[in-house]
Amino acid sequence: MYPDLAVQEFGEQNPLLCKQLGDAVKQAERQVEEYQGMKAFILSWTKKAEALVTGNIIWSSASQLQEQIRAHQVSFNGAASRDCE
Repeated sequence: MYPDLAVQEFGEQNPLLCKQLGDAVKQAERQVEEYQGMKAFILSWTKKAEALVTGNIIWSSASQLQEQIRAHQVSFNGAASRDCE
């Protein structure tokens, strides 16, 4: 007996059960599609996270950051005042 014929006979003999099974299969298909979308999203964020982790991150203290900000402000203000002359 071929699978298609067996499924057809099952459906004819058990219409309610066949409908429930069909609905469950459709729901499973939707869930697989949703899972694949979430998986792709997670994998893309995983790649971004790996890039961040493998990158060279230089951690500075707050005082070092403040000093760098002041230095950039001084150079920016100096350049801005020269542009206005």
